[in-house]
Amino acid sequence: MCLGIPGRVVSLVATHRDLADVETAGMTRRINIGLLSEETIEPGDWILIHAGFALEKIDEDKARDALAFLSEYTADPPGVREGPDGAGVAAGDSGETP
Repeated sequence: MCLGIPGRVVSLVATHRDLADVETAGMTRRINIGLLSEETIEPGDWILIHAGFALEKIDEDKARDALAFLSEYTADPPGVREGPDGAGVAAGDSGETP
């Protein structure tokens, strides 16, 4: 099983037909869309990405559902907060080593 991350196609790379600039998690990344050669990919389309490759063209509803799941899945569990070094620290713990 692999984890696919939804991304929205921002632009196609004119000099390489297998590449697209894709926005995901607030960042734009260059993604290989060559595996979707039988699909029509255009700016605004949503794709499912794994390891820098587009695996599937998806609709906006599926992308929204996946993003909501990932947001919930990656949220801190109850009772955990971010420590001074960015690591999770149990509530009540100062995060400092004695």
